[in-house]
Amino acid sequence: MKKSIFILMAVVLGMAACNEKDFASENNESFDNSSISVEEQGPILTIKGKPYRAVEKRDRDGETCDCKFCFGICDAGFDIKIPLPNFAVAPNISPTKAKIYVLEDYAHAESEFGLDFDITFPESALSGTNINNLILNTGVYTYTPQTEDIIADGITRTSYGYILVDKFQN
Repeated sequence: MKKSIFILMAVVLGMAACNEKDFASENNESFDNSSISVEEQGPILTIKGKPYRAVEKRDRDGETCDCKFCFGICDAGFDIKIPLPNFAVAPNISPTKAKIYVLEDYAHAESEFGLDFDITFPESALSGTNINNLILNTGVYTYTPQTEDIIADGITRTSYGYILVDKFQN
């Protein structure tokens, strides 16, 4: 009798574990921390910025982010005092989309990622590419957690997730 109860409990726990895995894959969430190599067409550009939103009243819940809360990029720049770039951009994903890679594992990362202003790349950041003008457009986008290796500025870096954003490029 005790043996039957033990086997039944093992089966129930096994089914519960399978259901959790199915839930994660149905919601496109990745809990696999293994690295994969990224091969993009064209350059990978880096930017520095505070990993928060600048918006005062977030549409979803009225949260005041104020460049101290919420997930996104504020105070983006190419010469601000952050030792290493914390975001990388693959501009040539499609004619209208760029991919932002998140190069740090932020505890406050959430599925909603906001750009509360356009990010315009200066000519100096685009030198050595065939891109004359690149602007990442304001908007609320979806953050996808996924660990992968990318090469940015000639250095292999770990990306903890990415965001597909609208862009203007010529």
